[in-house]
Amino acid sequence: MTGVQTCALPIWPTPGGTPKPEILAIGQGMAAVALNKVDGMDSTYNFWIGTEHSSAITTGALALIYQAYYETNGVFPDVTTARSLLMSGAEDMGADVLTQGAGFLNVSRAIDLATDADGISITPSMWVPGGFDGNRYESFAKLMFPGESDDMTF
Repeated sequence: MTGVQTCALPIWPTPGGTPKPEILAIGQGMAAVALNKVDGMDSTYNFWIGTEHSSAITTGALALIYQAYYETNGVFPDVTTARSLLMSGAEDMGADVLTQGAGFLNVSRAIDLATDADGISITPSMWVPGGFDGNRYESFAKLMFPGESDDMTF
């Protein structure tokens, strides 16, 4: 994936310290014929770029993951499990986490994880070290000061 633009949006952690983006998906260079296409009119082609395209692709990937998990386990995965499968199946692009998140969407690998066919899925899907006053709050900034350490069991 050398030379691929990874993220056209500003990249930084959320106020709670969670890195964004979480995963990358195709987001530009696709064209679709509009539903009301009239022959001979080139203006009926719509170009999808950015999140309007990548969100649809990621949602479709999650639908396939939910289906594969259900067929294997007899129940649908909860949100945390589905997110973990999606992110654990991503292809590392060799960039930092604020540029690529978990990596580039790989639906095939995520389905292998959902069906226990191959691979390892990590839960939680990401870890931001630190806390506040000795506690961890999901929606609060994670702080660490020089010399401090933190750990977590995956």
